[in-house]
Amino acid sequence: MAALLVMTACSTTERPRTADSACVALKTLTYAGAKAGQENADDPGNRYDTKITVDWIAEHNARWRALCPS
Repeated sequence: MAALLVMTACSTTERPRTADSACVALKTLTYAGAKAGQENADDPGNRYDTKITVDWIAEHNARWRALCPS
């Protein structure tokens, strides 16, 4: 019986992750970027996001993925 206690005492159980409320309220974001090589081309309809905006969105998405379980 003592051997059974020792065996169960050594095992570790993974704690279930709880979802943060941000995982329910937020989601990953998308952006419209220019094609490679056309980043500096004229954008008359202002269809593309700026590099700064794309960087912020990428940072948001990385933090969301790190926080929220898939």
